[in-house]
Amino acid sequence: MVEKVLTLLEQIAQELHDLNNYLGNREEKPGDGDRTMFPQEAAEYLGVSYDTVLRWAREGIIPSSKPGGQRVLFRRSALDEYLAKHEKERTPQRGNDEGQYGQLRKIIA
Repeated sequence: MVEKVLTLLEQIAQELHDLNNYLGNREEKPGDGDRTMFPQEAAEYLGVSYDTVLRWAREGIIPSSKPGGQRVLFRRSALDEYLAKHEKERTPQRGNDEGQYGQLRKIIA
């Protein structure tokens, strides 16, 4: 049982480390304000694949534009709004037994 707890704690520590690195890479750079992003940049910014970004744009999940009807473009501010909205939705609620934290609670209980 102790080994399971230690394994889960190591996994949680690794995920926190990865999240910290991800958030550190998303820091705003001077002059980055509300710039226009190409699909690959938007995918990297959101942490999803190129195909997912295009599918989300096509399905209206994230706002996009097609100036001239050719290439899909994204505004950084619109992506920031999407992230802020969905980070609130993904925040685990107290008593939620899903994921590794829930597994840890079940082992300890």
